[in-house]
Amino acid sequence: MGGQDGYDHLDVVAMGLRFPEGPVWLDDGTLLVTEIAAGTLSRVDPATGLVSMLVSSLPGPNGAARSPRNPGWVWVCDNGGYFTWFDSGSLLVPGPPAPSHQGGSLRHLSWDRSPGDLVVVERCDSEPLVAPNDLVVDDFGGVWFTDFGVQHDTAAASRPGVAYLAPGATEATGAVWGTHQANGIGLSNDGLELYVAETHSGSLWAFDLRAAGRVADGGSADQGHTGRLVHRAESRMFDSLAVDPDGWVCVATIGPGGGVTCVHPVSGEVRHVGAPDDLTTNVCFTPETPGPVRAALTLSSVGAIAVINDWRAVRDAAPAVR
Repeated sequence: MGGQDGYDHLDVVAMGLRFPEGPVWLDDGTLLVTEIAAGTLSRVDPATGLVSMLVSSLPGPNGAARSPRNPGWVWVCDNGGYFTWFDSGSLLVPGPPAPSHQGGSLRHLSWDRSPGDLVVVERCDSEPLVAPNDLVVDDFGGVWFTDFGVQHDTAAASRPGVAYLAPGATEATGAVWGTHQANGIGLSNDGLELYVAETHSGSLWAFDLRAAGRVADGGSADQGHTGRLVHRAESRMFDSLAVDPDGWVCVATIGPGGGVTCVHPVSGEVRHVGAPDDLTTNVCFTPETPGPVRAALTLSSVGAIAVINDWRAVRDAAPAVR
C-alpha cells in the first residue's frame, strides 16, 4: 500500500482494523495482531493487506506474544473490556474505564487449530487482575506482564503493576510494585534486565533480575520499587515496547509524531522514529537473521499496520532526542 507522505521509511500494509495492538511476526512473514475494540485476534498478510479473523469474542485483547514451547499458541493480555471508546469515524480513541469493567486476564490461545483457551489466569497473589496490557515470554516459558489498571489513585494501588506467571502455574505472582499504569514490558537480550514503560509519566524503567520471576529491586506492597529510570519522555506518553536485536529498548509512543522512541540502555542514546499516527501503540521485530530486521507498528487510532523493512537503517538515521 506504500508509505504515507513524510513517512517514506515505512509502508502501511493493512487498514480497517479496530484499534490493533500486540503484533507478532510469524515464521511465514505474516503477522498476528489483536483488535482491542473488536475483541478479536487476527492475522495480517503484509504482502496483500488481507486481514483474517482467527479468534473472536475476547473482552479486550491487548498485548500478545508467541508461545515458543507450544507452536500455534499465543499468550494474550486481555484487559477485560477496560476502555470506553470515542469513534469519530476516522479516528478511534480509548477513553476512561468502562463502568461495566470487572477485571482482566492472561490467556493462552490457539490460533492455528481449534480456537480456544488453554489457560485463563485471572488472579495475582490471590487478588483479581485489573487490566493486563503487555507481556513478554522468557526462555523458561514464564510470562512477564503488566497490569495497566494498577494506578496510584485507585484501590488497586497496593497491587503489583508487573507480575510473573511461572510455567504451569494458574496464578501469577507480583514482581514490581509502585508503578502507575505500567504498559510496555520487555527483557534485555541477555535476560538480565526487565524493562517497563509507564504510560502517563512517559517513563522507562529497568529492573535487575535475580532469577526467573524474581526482581531484585521490585519493592513490595508496603514499599515501591527502586528500579533505574532509563528515560523520561517530554510531552509524550509511552505504550507497549519491544527490545530489538541490537538491544535498543523501543517504546511505542503517544503524542506528536507518534512512532517509536528508541533508547539504548547502556549509552543512554535516544532516537525517535516517527509514524503517521499520534497513537502508535506497539512495535515488534523479526528475529535476527542474515538479512535486514523488519519492524511492524500498530497505528491504532487510524486502524492500520505499518512495516519498516530495514529497521536498523531507519533507527540509525532517526533524529536524536535530548
